[in-house]
Amino acid sequence: METIYVPTSGTTGLGATGYNIDPDSGQMKKIGDFSIGSMGFGAYSSDPQHRIYISNNGPSECYKSECTMDTRFSTLVRNTMTGALSIGMDNVVVPKRFNGIAIIPNARFAYSVEWTNEDATSPRIRGFHIDTATGTLTQIDIGDVPFGLWGPLFAHPSLPFLYAFEDRCCGIAPVTKLHVWSVDDNSGRVTELSTSPTILAKPMEFEPTISNDDNYFYAALPIGTYSEIDVVRMDANGVPQSQPLASVATEVFPDFSSFLLSPGGTIVYGWGWHSVGDGTAKAAIHAYHFDAARNTFSDIDLSSKVPRIDLMPLGFDASGKHFYLGRSADLPFAVYKVDPNSGDLTLVSYGPVN
Repeated sequence: METIYVPTSGTTGLGATGYNIDPDSGQMKKIGDFSIGSMGFGAYSSDPQHRIYISNNGPSECYKSECTMDTRFSTLVRNTMTGALSIGMDNVVVPKRFNGIAIIPNARFAYSVEWTNEDATSPRIRGFHIDTATGTLTQIDIGDVPFGLWGPLFAHPSLPFLYAFEDRCCGIAPVTKLHVWSVDDNSGRVTELSTSPTILAKPMEFEPTISNDDNYFYAALPIGTYSEIDVVRMDANGVPQSQPLASVATEVFPDFSSFLLSPGGTIVYGWGWHSVGDGTAKAAIHAYHFDAARNTFSDIDLSSKVPRIDLMPLGFDASGKHFYLGRSADLPFAVYKVDPNSGDLTLVSYGPVN
């Protein structure tokens, strides 16, 4: 069962309304309102099957640049048969400082980076066992895995690998280095590959996304407008190759927000806003289709198909046949059919969902 969640009507983001997706028609059906504890739903990360949602809520207290050396964690457990959510951990404080969270595909283990001192001079990767029935995280012994002053960890969608860009948090390095670790599915132990770090030809280190078929790695260049999206091929060991197969300019997004990769792995939807000039803005969405035979992108402007600016991309169904816009339970939803050959969108339905 596939489910989309949005903030519940009348809440401040601390409740979520669930909508199950019909696998044939792509239509949505409301299943209920759920309490999600102290954090809004947008704070959570999930495994690819959406069995568990985890949020690293940061330290318990901060004053100016000084923060306590602890971390608050929240988890939500999803019933995969019904889509219902239940609270596992609700802003639970642990007496160590962890940054970020990455969940490997089997949902047995999650990983974060521990600051072992306030200056973050010797960070380490730490592992947690996930109890998907109760939503409990338990730290496990994975040895001493060093981690530099690098960007956040992220995980492969189907293989047991972790990744982090070097120097992402501290400016753009002369070369872009991507570190890769393999994860033992049984013990949770982490080992950096002998070929790591891999050197990328471009500083494509923002919003990294790996296709579900394991073939492609997409990321954006670091300029504030994310002026370019690149795609490189992944090898059999889960490592991106150095040279991009293709690149596409995204200067059409002066206020770039995000991009979403379709489940088929060849269509990227770029989403952002244009400042009109009178203090207002309009939504902009483009579909970039990667032609693997020609190593080229095509670009379709879909902005005219966005019915209102306050709707946001909610994602796709598992098949990639349908695409969804929405924002909260008190706003309408737009459901589109996706053309797999171009990324073009055809509106299927628009309005409230009960």
